[in-house]
Amino acid sequence: MPELKARTLDAIKPTDGETVFKPDGAIGGLGVRYGARGVPCFTLVYRVNAKQQRRKLGLYWKGEGDAPAGYLTLAKARELAGKIKADASRGIDTARPGRRGAAVSTDALTVRNVLVRYQQQYLATKRTGKIIGGSLAKYLIPAVGDRLVEQVTADQLSVIFVALVKAQKLDMANWLYRHAKRFFGWCVDRAPRGAALMASSPMIQMRPPVPAGDIGSRDVLPTDADLLNVWQAVAALNQPQRDACRCAILLGSRIGETRKMKWASLDFERKEWTIPAADAKNKQSRIVFLSDFAISVIGERGRIADSAFVFTLSGSKPIDRVSTRFGEIREQRGLGDLHLHDFRKSFVSECARLGHDPIVLDKCIGHDKVLSGVAKVYQMHQFLDKRKAAHLAWSDHVESLVTTDEKPVLALPASAGVKEPTP
Repeated sequence: MPELKARTLDAIKPTDGETVFKPDGAIGGLGVRYGARGVPCFTLVYRVNAKQQRRKLGLYWKGEGDAPAGYLTLAKARELAGKIKADASRGIDTARPGRRGAAVSTDALTVRNVLVRYQQQYLATKRTGKIIGGSLAKYLIPAVGDRLVEQVTADQLSVIFVALVKAQKLDMANWLYRHAKRFFGWCVDRAPRGAALMASSPMIQMRPPVPAGDIGSRDVLPTDADLLNVWQAVAALNQPQRDACRCAILLGSRIGETRKMKWASLDFERKEWTIPAADAKNKQSRIVFLSDFAISVIGERGRIADSAFVFTLSGSKPIDRVSTRFGEIREQRGLGDLHLHDFRKSFVSECARLGHDPIVLDKCIGHDKVLSGVAKVYQMHQFLDKRKAAHLAWSDHVESLVTTDEKPVLALPASAGVKEPTP
């Protein structure tokens, strides 16, 4: 039986639908299969404890440089096949992930390895890609991480979703379902080089773990007591996380926008913070007006060396995992189902109670949901003066709740590298 040659594999063309197998004379049981896509896939037939096994090892890599996860050069395929057969002779199935004592090749098309590729080649272009990738890894890897993607079953995935539903994490169950389904769909249809990593998705017949009608909206409106409790509870976080949480409450801003605040975007003379379009959820720049109390919170820690970021530990990047850490504090302090985002509702609701226009409040928090149709298209006025009045009214309300009779001293440390606001 002749040995496979790289030039033979390079010359393989798509078939009319027929699956072709070419054996390799160098390693018994090793060969390549290919079909209509014309992409050779190394397979190995071997025996473990007298039982025959057939496993896919990876796709043929004919590019330059190191092969990415899931791809093998001919030499690497022979090396891996030789190791698997040597282990099989001792009763160890190296190529079958999930078996006790079995090693998993870093080149195998396991969920763990393919998730890395998915993050690098697909999620890296998405605004929330890091969060999605982290959650997929958190829930999928412990359950099916060392299984080949083609061996994952719907029953195995259902266990993950059922556990979330039992824990009353209904939104998370459906959110994870959507992104897991997208991941396995990518393995079928969107893998690079036109090479599918599996024939069909295990989730193709699965329905969302929780019907849409069974998930109620989060009609949570924090009370003044809730606000005070949260303000005090975040003191347990590190200082930049604490101050970012308090600023998000004070300014009615999203925590994702707040944690990225830069000194260059602050104008202490005009008492304004400009959120860049790149940092805003709706990709539209907007001005947030600062009260004296808000400025005192921003400037309390001062600038870290020459860092561009206000809320930072290293100086080179903004803080992260703020919501996660807040969630931990929330559970420790028994704060119920409160989220930092809920205080945006408090901002709008309190200002509306004080008589501020809903259209103005929509502009304050970076929404455009009050107007619709033609009015939404043609109404371009920014209501800056009215927005400023709303921001200051809310800040006064928060300050009255969280401070004692002795007001904080309004002063920015000299290290901040900016001018102190005019009294």
